[in-house]
Amino acid sequence: MPASPRRARAAAAVGALFTAAAVLLTGCGGDGSTGRTAAPSALGSPADPGFGHVHGLGVNPGDGAVYAATHYGVFRLPTSDGDGAAEPVRIADRWQDTMGFTVAGADLFYGSGHPDLREPGPPHLGPIVSRDRADTWQGVSLAGAADFHDLAVVGERIYGYDATSQQLLASGDGGQNWDKRAEAAIRDVTVDPGDPDTVLATTPDGVQVSTDAGAVFRRVPGAPQLLTVDWSTKVLAGADVSGTVWVASAARPDGRWQERGRLSGPPQAFTVAPDGRLLAADDKGVQVSEDGGRTWTLLAAYGGEQH
Repeated sequence: MPASPRRARAAAAVGALFTAAAVLLTGCGGDGSTGRTAAPSALGSPADPGFGHVHGLGVNPGDGAVYAATHYGVFRLPTSDGDGAAEPVRIADRWQDTMGFTVAGADLFYGSGHPDLREPGPPHLGPIVSRDRADTWQGVSLAGAADFHDLAVVGERIYGYDATSQQLLASGDGGQNWDKRAEAAIRDVTVDPGDPDTVLATTPDGVQVSTDAGAVFRRVPGAPQLLTVDWSTKVLAGADVSGTVWVASAARPDGRWQERGRLSGPPQAFTVAPDGRLLAADDKGVQVSEDGGRTWTLLAAYGGEQH
């Protein structure tokens, strides 16, 4: 049966946005260029673009703060009354283009991306880890060989989407060794916190689920066409290309999805905090919802231009 005009238009919009996201990420090294960003002093310019494009968000159980991994470093976000007036703080004055960012535990962060030009290292960092709230980072493996645009961690199990090979990789030992999994155009990946073999991924063909540790995926029936998705013990949630927020039971990714509130545009990043709060980066900045996505409060506005 041919697709309805509405479904066809939705599929076309999703495909276009996935293509746009791929072009943006290509600028971060997908075409072989480094995509690295230097601090203004290294460029001979005093200009600071400030808090810009967000690759990932997370809440650190160690201090309760929200952290944003951006094209210009990792920032600790203000925890004021949500008026957006307080300024985000760039950690350690490091301009590392931090991608694939995820908070795996108290003060334990994982990431990937490209180094600050003032620091040594290959153009693709591979998986990296910080145990001191992004003050310092250490390489784990695959330095120079992998560029993880998204990472999902449960215990010692790590899944990462490598943009250089356009393949999902999996590690069972904290990132030391990796196995190849499915090849797919994945925008976002998340893992069942209670079953590390069950993985969800957003793709141009819809939300896909794997129950064999990422080897084979199938489409989740009835799921909305999400761009971003995240899974916690409390809720499964995501946002589509229009910024509409959707939630489902944490126990049933193939169950009923409910439409909630709306962001101000397509999500750059989206995560579910351990306490159930939702965090998203949209056209305005980083926003937080304490009522399951129905309403949103600005936590930190952007500064300078986004790239």
